[in-house]
Amino acid sequence: MNNSNKSALPRAWVVTETVQAAGRRAIETVRYSRMPDGQTFDPRSVAIVDPDDLPETSRFTAGPSAATVTTIGDGRIDLRVSTAHGGFLVLSENAYPGWHARIDGVDTPVHSANYSMLGVVVPAGSHRVEFSMESRSLRAGGAISGAAALTCLLLLIPFRRR
Repeated sequence: MNNSNKSALPRAWVVTETVQAAGRRAIETVRYSRMPDGQTFDPRSVAIVDPDDLPETSRFTAGPSAATVTTIGDGRIDLRVSTAHGGFLVLSENAYPGWHARIDGVDTPVHSANYSMLGVVVPAGSHRVEFSMESRSLRAGGAISGAAALTCLLLLIPFRRR
């Protein structure tokens, strides 16, 4: 017997439209599957984006698309994405500050999608999309830890008096 959730979304998918909604309104849209105007919200075709973080394109011509995760590592997710007419890629990953994206090696803006996920605009064709987490606090912590370790080593070296 197969008990899988037939309505579950994949880890990444491409939508053809973005709609603006912020804060509580975005949360309610996702939670109740209802757009502010009363229409049904279908996350397979529409992504909710914050009005303060709008992508350069909000509508795309419908057509075949596919998004496949190829690598998941520590702070890194790589995908192969293909679209007939371009689209908005939604990645089911928490939209913490510090995420960066590249399409075929070129930096591209990362947007918040569906209140808590990541999204990027993908042009038509087949592309490699790379997401990487570049945390400033992690780098700062590493620098402080390195300085502390160096200080400890210096304190272990006996001082010679002349």
